[in-house]
Amino acid sequence: MSFNEVVETYPFPRDSRCPMRPSGEYARRRDEEPLNRLGLGRDRDPWLVTRYRDAVSVLGDAGRFSSNPAADGFPRRGGNTDLLVGRFLFTQDPPKHTRLRGVLTEEFSVSRVNGYREMVTRVVAQTLDEFVSGKSSGDFVSEVAFRIPGHVMFEVLGMPHQDRGRFLDWITQCLGPVGSVPTDQASAAARAYQAYVDDFLAYRERTPSDDVIGRLVRNALEPGLVTREELLDLIQALITGGFDTTAHTMAMGTFALLTNPDQLALLRNDPSLAGNAVEEILRTTAVTHTGRRRVATEDVLIGDQEISAGDGVIVSQDAVNRDDAVFAEPDVFDITRKGARRHMTFGFGIHLCLGSPLARMELQEVFGTLFAKIPTLELAVPEADVEVVADATILGLESLQVRW
Repeated sequence: MSFNEVVETYPFPRDSRCPMRPSGEYARRRDEEPLNRLGLGRDRDPWLVTRYRDAVSVLGDAGRFSSNPAADGFPRRGGNTDLLVGRFLFTQDPPKHTRLRGVLTEEFSVSRVNGYREMVTRVVAQTLDEFVSGKSSGDFVSEVAFRIPGHVMFEVLGMPHQDRGRFLDWITQCLGPVGSVPTDQASAAARAYQAYVDDFLAYRERTPSDDVIGRLVRNALEPGLVTREELLDLIQALITGGFDTTAHTMAMGTFALLTNPDQLALLRNDPSLAGNAVEEILRTTAVTHTGRRRVATEDVLIGDQEISAGDGVIVSQDAVNRDDAVFAEPDVFDITRKGARRHMTFGFGIHLCLGSPLARMELQEVFGTLFAKIPTLELAVPEADVEVVADATILGLESLQVRW
């Protein structure tokens, strides 16, 4: 039986009994037919990549696989997502991508990011202190996970902390579940987001500073390395990419540890495992679960399957991060796993997430200190009552009620 004889829903629905684990459909396809068209009912359904080595072939070949969502055949997700991310860096192809990424590379280099460590440590400590102050329970998602990345990113960019809430609201309206927000409402949110960034950039043009936006104005905009419109797009991408995905990974990782007591015990006994724990959390949660999307610009052979020019391709991180040819016992959550960092949650190739060093630092700081600061942290509700939102662009939790 062909997989696509019926109209399918993608990403494949998760088992409500084990929402942290992707659908078993990914493993079945990887074992039986690792490169197969999704049955979405379109005139030209995209190919789904489920095998790690095929993902390397697709994501590592920017010459023959375009990231441009405006290209014919590109497997766009639909909904309101493109209102916000349609011109972001990860949707650009060389040579434009090469030029734009070049102006940001130094700002998010490991050496530059290491300079933020003291600030990140302070933000994490302050947020956790405020979380536990005067009470014995709370919502980890709203009170911790969405506060830390927003605070860090706004400090790095030099933007006012008090406006984080507005940005979160705008982002949520554009990246939420398909159909959850009317298009006109999401369009208004996207326009408000863009207008705010435009106004703030104008302020930075008048008022020089030594934060990321100030340096980009001085080192990229003024010398003409980027246009003003391109810089606006880059700033919006930095805010969105550094806010939502890190927050959801932080919440999902906390849930994973609280529901795997053996692994939590290892981390409590040896906080130096935090770095590898973060990689295993990234591998198993992969909050960018709708996949890395491309369209073939010419006929290409991937494995033994020919992909024709104009065919859309979706690389599923849920699938490739659990490929047993790369990760032994891939469905086991193991914070001591060797090679966990080989995951593709941050992408692969020229579109490897530029902000990954900062995201890793934030996650390492949180998971290196969270259970030392709150040693009795535990779920305040049954595990089955924690709702995983799997129909949004970013996989996440509605809330995570905990107590101590």
